Order: sequence, then structure tokens, then C-alpha cells
Amino acid sequence: MVAVSGPVASALAVGQQLPAGRRIDLTAAGQVTLVYPRGCVQDTLTGGAFTVGTVVSLDVAGGLDRRPVPCPAGIGRAGGGLSATAAAAGTGPGDAREVTTRDRRPTFAWDAGRGPAAVRVFALGDGADHVLWQGGTAAATARYPASAPALVPGAAYRVDVIVDGRTASALFTVDPGYVPDGADVVVLPR
Repeated sequence: MVAVSGPVASALAVGQQLPAGRRIDLTAAGQVTLVYPRGCVQDTLTGGAFTVGTVVSLDVAGGLDRRPVPCPAGIGRAGGGLSATAAAAGTGPGDAREVTTRDRRPTFAWDAGRGPAAVRVFALGDGADHVLWQGGTAAATARYPASAPALVPGAAYRVDVIVDGRTASALFTVDPGYVPDGADVVVLPR
């Protein structure tokens, strides 16, 4: 979730929590300030429209003033820790890591086991998570298939991989503007 602060116009209220993926249309003179704890940024948007992301505002059509803010304890800039979005949704195992990918068909990677792996991708919501795709592989990687439901930028997802009776999980979001430090792969923890 993203917190609304600062000057507010439209139907938003200071302190309101906004879910990723929500589209906001401001009046020409409307202004809203959003704090993204996971991205460690504050976006002030003026006029136009935008989509609430998990790291920054997306699809901005209007004025944008982006400033860095201190990262909350336990939340690292675009990579480590559990994001406020995932924590608020109550999703996934407590040891899941969260990553960002720019790929709408991400590749998932994990430590190889002795047997085949079962892979499941979930859409996270306010209620129960639902499976978008599941498959199996003998490899230590899997790619989200084009035949599966499209992943939405800014929405929260979880991938679970079960291999050798153990489950590894990663929370992830798709951000087309994200620039990874290395390969753009969703790596699951050991």
C-alpha cells in the first residue's frame, strides 16, 4: 500500500492507503503526494492521471516531482525486505523476499534440487490469493508463459517453487521502468 500525504485533491484523503494498480485521475489543478516506502521515494503528482505502483507511480500523464525519502527499517530500495504492499495484503511465507522485474513474462530461478520442481504464480489481493499459472520442470528455472494471464504493472504477485519437499517463495512486482543491476530474473531464496 502507498500512503497519501501532503496537499490532496480529488477523492483522496491524507493518510489513505492506496493499493498498487489503482488508476487515479486528477483535475487539471489537482495535486496529490504519495509516499512509496518500498521505492524510498515521494511522488507529488499534479494534474492528469497516473497508476499507483509499488515502487513509484506508473503511467504518469501530468506533472511529476519525485524525491528520495529515507527507507523504512527492513525495507531496502527496490530489492530487499517485504514491501508495504505485500505486508498489508498478508501474503506469502514470512521468509519470502521481494523483487522487481521489468519483464511481463519473468524468468524465475532457484537452487536446483534432486527432483523436479513444481512452480505456482499467485496474484495477491485483499482476500485469498489465486493461482494464475502452475507448471513443473526438471530445470532450476522457469519462465512465466505467454499463455498465462497477463501480469499487470504495479500489482503484487508471489511465486512458490516446491522442490525436494521444500517451498521457496518470492514476492514480485512488474515495473516496466525498473532498471536491474544485473540479469532481470526473479531469484528465489535458498
